[in-house]
Amino acid sequence: MCTNIYGGNVIVGKDTKIGDVGLFFPLESQIGEKFAIANDLIRRKDENGKNAGGMFDQNRRVRAQTFRGERSEGFWIPIDSLTKLFPDWDEVLKEGQEIDTLRGEQIATKYFPKTVKSASTNGNKKPKTSRIVPGQFAFHFDTPQLARNVDKIPPGGRFAITWKVHGTSAIAARVLVNRKLNLLERFLRAVGVKIKDTEYDYVYASRKVIKSEAGGNHFYKEDLWTRVGQEQFGGKLATGETVYYEITGYTSDGKFIQQGYDYGSAPGEYKIWVYRITRTTPDGTVTELTFDQLVVRCDQLGVQPVKLAWLGGVYDFVDLTEYDTWRERFVEEVKKHWVHDQDCQFCTNKVPSEGVCVRIDHGLSVEIYKLKNFRFLERETKQLDDGQTDIETEQSELGA
Repeated sequence: MCTNIYGGNVIVGKDTKIGDVGLFFPLESQIGEKFAIANDLIRRKDENGKNAGGMFDQNRRVRAQTFRGERSEGFWIPIDSLTKLFPDWDEVLKEGQEIDTLRGEQIATKYFPKTVKSASTNGNKKPKTSRIVPGQFAFHFDTPQLARNVDKIPPGGRFAITWKVHGTSAIAARVLVNRKLNLLERFLRAVGVKIKDTEYDYVYASRKVIKSEAGGNHFYKEDLWTRVGQEQFGGKLATGETVYYEITGYTSDGKFIQQGYDYGSAPGEYKIWVYRITRTTPDGTVTELTFDQLVVRCDQLGVQPVKLAWLGGVYDFVDLTEYDTWRERFVEEVKKHWVHDQDCQFCTNKVPSEGVCVRIDHGLSVEIYKLKNFRFLERETKQLDDGQTDIETEQSELGA
């Protein structure tokens, strides 16, 4: 039997009834070992080698897969499954609460392949001191799932739907940094002379690491992020400007940045796709460019923004008269038009589109939510099964 959880199809037990409360584990999460053992979730065999119970491999990973034609987009288990470890769980949990641990015990975490966990970080040591002035540079915030946050979409708001790009995240910024003072300047400052100790300079980063402070480990044979940042933005950015973008295609030695996703580039070539631009004042005030402003600024810089799928008001997109259900229909419409099994229209070879992002501008701030294509999630699952790791996963875990 199936149900809909956060806009995804989830297989549940035949005895599940409407109104039942349970725990939901999203795709590519890992179920806690003690919890899995207590609920007999790990596959086991009897003395004759036949399956005797359980449904998960030893790694306890929640995978994107299909059972008898039905998609599995997560795992749901009745809430009383907690009783075997925590008899008093109802005293500390509330319906709708998100948890990864309970009373110090791991219930769920993000799944990382062993190849990632054991990879070496040699040469990726951070410097003893950073040049970055606090409040001047920021990595991109994580993008939450649309289906879990659809209640945050204002009915009177305006939003943009853009195609999600499967590349590697990069950042180019021209922000205040600490100057490298010479010996005389350091002496004068020590005796009380006021010395200008900051300056605007370019900073290039991957998703998690400022590359000029990263040491020698860059995931690829080259520091792709600094090279591309200098080629595309060197000498172009205004003071306080930070550009967030994806790099797709190939490295300089002809290897895929993301396996199979060429985005129309020839081997050895790349493209960039800008999805966010901010301005930061010397006192640390950050202003977000709206999507319309981002498009104009990209044209000035000679770079391309992420591709727009739809732009308008919520009232243009769904009927708001049925107020209690419009948000669910909003997700359904996005999936139907742009996420339901689409191929990537920007790639020469046939690969699934990663999905879309829904962007809501709020004056000086922005909210961005993602909705992924199930075929893309299946592809990622198969790659992990084959021991291939995604560069974004590698970066998140290793700080590449």
